[in-house]
Amino acid sequence: MLDEAVHALQRQRRENAERLDVIRARIRRSLDDPHPDLSSEEVQEHLDELFAEAQRDTRRA
Repeated sequence: MLDEAVHALQRQRRENAERLDVIRARIRRSLDDPHPDLSSEEVQEHLDELFAEAQRDTRRA
């Protein structure tokens, strides 16, 4: 039983390390992205559009 617990812990640590690698890669791609940064107004406008679209979808359902 102890052996199974150790294997489960090792598996969980490997999975966590893999997830962290994926997150780090996404962050690196984001930092290296040559597209210009968005202003806070542009971000808010985009979020407002997404929210309005979600509301329309909810009303149709």
